[in-house]
Amino acid sequence: MKVDKEILKKERDGIVDLIEKLRAPYNARLEEIDNLLWEEKLKEAQNNIGKCFVYRNNCYSLPKTQKDYWNNYYKVAGFKKAVNEDDYDRYIVTECYKDSYGNICIKQEHDCISSPRFEDYEEISSKDLMRFTENYWLNWRGNENIL
Repeated sequence: MKVDKEILKKERDGIVDLIEKLRAPYNARLEEIDNLLWEEKLKEAQNNIGKCFVYRNNCYSLPKTQKDYWNNYYKVAGFKKAVNEDDYDRYIVTECYKDSYGNICIKQEHDCISSPRFEDYEEISSKDLMRFTENYWLNWRGNENIL
């Protein structure tokens, strides 16, 4: 049996056109819903500015003991709106931790707000965050010969 490619292509194109026509009104509503949800996400992001969080149980791959885990501390320092369609709305976050090898890291990150970054994190006071950073800063200052 011989297949007529042109007839099949026309039939396929017709089906695709029909699907697009049926889909059009739903696409508009989906876009409207997505925009409303995004506006709520932006409000949440604005509300997180200045808050501090801890993520417990961070680790490198294949942890063996409880000593292989550490806490990451975060402070949401700000929020940056996207400037064009290639950019994205993001948190400006200060992160600090002391890993299982004793390495101390304090860095600033730009983190996309579309991910639910802080939903699984515990909110802490800025006093608790300062207690952590001061403790490790003092420990580091006592070991200046490591540089």
